[in-house]
Amino acid sequence: MIERRFWSFSRSRLSRVGGHAGDFRSGVSGGSHSRQKKHTTAKILEVKDQMSLKDDTEEIRLYNIPNPHVQGMIIGHVVKPNILYVTDLISPRGPVERNAGTIAVGEALRKYGITGATIAGGHGTTAKQADITSALAQN
Repeated sequence: MIERRFWSFSRSRLSRVGGHAGDFRSGVSGGSHSRQKKHTTAKILEVKDQMSLKDDTEEIRLYNIPNPHVQGMIIGHVVKPNILYVTDLISPRGPVERNAGTIAVGEALRKYGITGATIAGGHGTTAKQADITSALAQN
């Protein structure tokens, strides 16, 4: 299930895992045995506090965190490789300065017990959690 969700984000990912872009666009996942279109309706779920998406090999945890930027901010934690995806609140592009956004992320990390993560910025590169501890510190 998680892998298929990733497929919906990237057509190039389809070809690397053996799917066919044509199959994906027509609604048939994996295999060209049938070209019949299958229609599905997207299920939209609200992440009130936290949610976990799992399959046999991976878990992604989604957290709705309070912050100064926007109501309903979701950060994602890919558990096994310990990667935290954050956009807007932290943008690792050089020194990460302490501000209300980084403090909000730091509070979430402490609340959910996430340590030693690689932070993947939606508008930047990556930063090690250990390298930006002062920016993530409590008020």
